[in-house]
Amino acid sequence: MADLVIKNGKVVTPCGIIEGGIAVKNGKILKVGSEANLPSAERTVDANGNFVIPGFIDVHTHIGIGAPIGPAFDKRWQSQFTTETEGAIHGGVTSLRTTLWAKESYLPLIDKYIAWGEQNSYIDFGIYPCLIAPAHIDELVPMAERGMPSWKCFYDPYEAEEGEQVFGRPAHTDAGKLYRAMAIYAEWGYPGLVMIHAENYALYTMLQAKLIKEGRKDLKAWSDSRPNICEAMMIESAAMIAEETGGSLYIVHMSTGEGVDICKKYQDKGVNVIAETLPCFLTHTKHVHDEFGVWGKINPPFREKSDIVRMFEGIRTGVVTNIGTDHCAYTRKEKEQEVGKYGDVWKVQPGLSGGMEHWLPIMFTECFNKGRLSVEQIVKVCCENNAKVFGLYPKKGAIQEGSDADLVIVDPDKEGKVDENFYHCINKDYSVYWGWKLKGMPVMTIVGGRIMVEDGQTIGKPGYGRFLPSRRY
Repeated sequence: MADLVIKNGKVVTPCGIIEGGIAVKNGKILKVGSEANLPSAERTVDANGNFVIPGFIDVHTHIGIGAPIGPAFDKRWQSQFTTETEGAIHGGVTSLRTTLWAKESYLPLIDKYIAWGEQNSYIDFGIYPCLIAPAHIDELVPMAERGMPSWKCFYDPYEAEEGEQVFGRPAHTDAGKLYRAMAIYAEWGYPGLVMIHAENYALYTMLQAKLIKEGRKDLKAWSDSRPNICEAMMIESAAMIAEETGGSLYIVHMSTGEGVDICKKYQDKGVNVIAETLPCFLTHTKHVHDEFGVWGKINPPFREKSDIVRMFEGIRTGVVTNIGTDHCAYTRKEKEQEVGKYGDVWKVQPGLSGGMEHWLPIMFTECFNKGRLSVEQIVKVCCENNAKVFGLYPKKGAIQEGSDADLVIVDPDKEGKVDENFYHCINKDYSVYWGWKLKGMPVMTIVGGRIMVEDGQTIGKPGYGRFLPSRRY
């Protein structure tokens, strides 16, 4: 007998959509197929003809962000694992990966952060360290052996004063450190890879100073200070380093059409360049100041409609293979920094909140229901590829026998609205999707075979999630 059976669903598997259901036992998928071939179960759930998909895997989040490295960050890390992962399960996200930063060695610290996550998380989680201190280079392999073989590198933002303000020290990665890190992981093997935030520090600081002198402080000024070339030139040089070293390069939050072209060029040459984008880079342009003001400050910034078109083309052609959210947990007060919604854009926090909760509804509203992507394509870039790239497949990211029973029932016709009743995470009263009407909502979320959200109510408890190491191939 199974623990749980889901029947009457359109089950999205790696081999296509199956009309039928899923049997679950001991947290794993026991069987996938027609209802006649499923065993009896302690509980049966009727999917009512809706899609049953793997839980989304958010490979790009920032739990604990908003506090300097030290006790304040530690406190936020613990509390946000509860608030943000409750939001995640309401949004159909069943696993996440989050960054960890420290000015000293990670090795003596990592166990406490894993323990705090397991005590407070509703969902399984992985960790990717941030390459900040020069000594961190020597920890790439030891941390990889602990299940954390992908590192975030700022190539090359957060240099000098900007790095001091955010991290308490310059945190940029120059070409030399990037070369060394890629060479190390090229030798260690996959899924060892380097993740880069690609923006040119010297160029955007020069342009920012010019715009400030001109009196510009609107949201579009933020985008104008970081034009497409800032991202494109760093992607190009990083891809050259990947080609030279044989390493694997992962571009986080890629926002430009030029980035799509560069990635394709190197992919066609056989270089392992992996491109990730964000849902907001499929929906927003830099011309939204009147709607969202400083709420829309993200790094890299919103672009033009032509970049959105190119990003969709990149997804459909397999150049852009991954989507994350870059989820940052700020309250509205923390985001606005006392300047208000339409205040000085230079004085507020970069980063968007609520990503794990609105991601799936946005993908179904803006992509599936508008004919831009099929449900199979959405599952590919939000579930399967995220699991494969980071060494989690087939444990995660697929509906097949033996995989973790991380499942979401999605009603593509169910409507919702982003308002004061939408979010369960920390940002209750603001969002770059504030006021949007959505169509395509999760109606049940299952994590490891356990129903966590049903009929809009949180059923599960924090502390169910476990550390999720990347598996070496």
